[in-house]
Parts: sequence; C-alpha cells; structure tokens
Amino acid sequence: MRCGAVLVSALLVLGLSGCSGEWLESAEAAPEEPAVPVAEPCALFSTSDLETIFGTEVRAGRNGISRIDDAAIAADSRHCRWSADRVDASLQIAYAEDFDSGEFACTGPADPSAVEVDLGRQAWWTELTMGGVTVGRMRVCGASALLDVTIIGNPDTAPSRPEGQLRAQAELIAEVTLARATS
Repeated sequence: MRCGAVLVSALLVLGLSGCSGEWLESAEAAPEEPAVPVAEPCALFSTSDLETIFGTEVRAGRNGISRIDDAAIAADSRHCRWSADRVDASLQIAYAEDFDSGEFACTGPADPSAVEVDLGRQAWWTELTMGGVTVGRMRVCGASALLDVTIIGNPDTAPSRPEGQLRAQAELIAEVTLARATS
C-alpha cells in the first residue's frame, strides 16, 4: 500500500510506525472532495481513529452547528469537538449553502503568518503560542467544502510535545475528513 507523504510524516511525528489500520486505508482510498454535506462530522471518526491521531484516549465528540467568522469568511458550519488530556480539537465543515453569500468561498485565514500547506485545493496552517497554550488552525479548501481544524495544546504537555505535532494531527483530521465525507 502506498502511504501519502503527509500521512507518513504525521505518523512519524506521532511516534507510530508503518501504514496500517483500516482508517488509513479508507482515508487514502476515497476521493479527496466532500460532495454531499456531512450532517455529523464526528461520525467520520472512530474511537480508535482518534486514539491513533492524538496518541491518547479521546472523549466522545460532540456534533453541532457553529460559526466561522473572520475577515474573509462568514459561514455557519457543521462541527465536531473532541477533548483529551493533551489537546482539545474541533472540526468545522462549511458548504456553499452555509455561507452568508450563498456561494462557496475559498479564502485563507486573515493571519499574515499563515503557511501554505499541500492539502486539498488550497490549505493554510497558523500556530500561536501564548502563556504556554498553543493554538493551531488548519484551513483546507476543497472543491465544494471549507474545513477548519483547530487544535489547542495543553500547556502542561508543551515541553514533551514533538515539534510539528499539532500540525500533523490537524492534517490527519483534514485528510480523513476529505476522504471519508463521500464514502
């Protein structure tokens, strides 16, 4: 089986080896674009998927509706929120009908320090650390959906957290979401 570069590097950062596991095969086998709106993003991930991504037990996700509001994007979104000892994470998915304008918009975050990432049609990563708390945000534009993944790293684990771990986790969440949203 061929492992995607993003998934391989993320697994190495997380301290995992090889490309095994049904969730990884599913993520690589499916198309990269969500076509049908996903009502419950949490359903895209099993407990073992989340334990693999985060390296720890993750409490059950909570689905809901939330708002993406920044300088360029104004949209409602379907969201899932997870919590673990080391991180809190959320996934937001917005489709054309969710945007205030009624049209899909693919715009990077307003943060000038955003770094482009090779994911979906376009993607960006931003990370900010204040008072020991690190907040990372991955915005991914697909053909028909906008994904926002936010990960907040617990300051108590910051010294032991490998460099790039939050980004790797956000990329895995985005990859799996893009792949599974149509299966």
